[in-house]
Amino acid sequence: MTNVRLVLYKNKSTQQDSRNLYIRITQNRKPKYISLGIEVDPDKDWDHKSQRVKKCFPNSSRVNNFISKKLSEAHAYALDLDSAGLIISRNKLKYELEKKPAESFIAFGNLQIERWNKLGQIRTSIRYTAIINKLVTFLDGKPFTFDDFTVAFLHDYQAHLISIGNHPNTVHTNLKTLRALLYIAIREDRFPQEKNPFFRFKLKTVPTIKERLSMDEIKKIAGLDLPDNKKIFHVRNAFLFSFYCAGIRVGDLIQLKWENITDTLNYQMGKTKRFRRMKLVHPSKEIISLYRKKKAKPSDYIFPFFKSDVDYSIEKFRMQQLASQAAVINNNLKKIAALAEIPKKITSHVARHSFADYARQTGMSIYDISKALGHSSISITEAYLSNFDDQSLDDAMGKLFE
Repeated sequence: MTNVRLVLYKNKSTQQDSRNLYIRITQNRKPKYISLGIEVDPDKDWDHKSQRVKKCFPNSSRVNNFISKKLSEAHAYALDLDSAGLIISRNKLKYELEKKPAESFIAFGNLQIERWNKLGQIRTSIRYTAIINKLVTFLDGKPFTFDDFTVAFLHDYQAHLISIGNHPNTVHTNLKTLRALLYIAIREDRFPQEKNPFFRFKLKTVPTIKERLSMDEIKKIAGLDLPDNKKIFHVRNAFLFSFYCAGIRVGDLIQLKWENITDTLNYQMGKTKRFRRMKLVHPSKEIISLYRKKKAKPSDYIFPFFKSDVDYSIEKFRMQQLASQAAVINNNLKKIAALAEIPKKITSHVARHSFADYARQTGMSIYDISKALGHSSISITEAYLSNFDDQSLDDAMGKLFE
């Protein structure tokens, strides 16, 4: 049986005889204490029989009503614990009894973003900033506290995101990001775990097809006659270089310098921070030969998307410039698809998908494909390649009934 009672403890910070008033909840002989923020003189102010302040105490009626209210809440909490057979949690007890004004979820999100900025986690900061800004747009000036973070809100926000044309997987990413922030708040005792709305709201994704190009389509792009003084020429070359270098990601490709090139390609992946090394095949060597200059310095960029005389050392600026150049590349890839008469949506990441699919078709082992893609485990590669198994199944079915 959980026991609840009022107790007085001496204030150690003062030499006076005053006592601080606490509610003590004892369960299995283990007490938990919550301060009521009231300080009394046990002889002058406190009625030990009624367990209330005397009439001489300032605002005695109001104070006694407050004490009664908090005791009632503590008894109700204790009864709930006993009924459910649960163990007392001081954090939950503190939340139930103190009932501080609900904290702004937006303010907490911005606080966390600022933490990531200070830690140098700029990618994470930018991603969460975009998600928070989208939520702020939806709220349209309305306050949004942790108390507003309910199952009903999740359904409303989900419906809103779908109504403005977001793909179901984009909706999933938005809600998953908000969930991650909520879990940080729970770990910091800003929000009680048992009120987590995601216990009753399930995030859903839908399968997607990873677009990829056949080798014939790659050759079509390589065969395009493009003016070498236009951006589209460099975008085509960068896309093909990515394909022939096992799908190097666009952010890493933009930042490649001559110091990353010998007979091999050596660089650190921005996404995973893993180091990657691979032999340069003949087509990739031909592409970079178009950019090699006699006076090129090791610190010069290979492709003309970043300027070698610009300082990109401030990470936030660098990430913004990477995003801008990636958008330019993807816009030009749309034009390239049209020129090559390829009825597919081509983005920079399609080079990576195309390499993986081609490597699978030509019989490269999953271990080697995993290493080439820079995955941390073969299981990740297996899940990645599972999107490309339709052709393999078609071939197998064809042979089965020949």
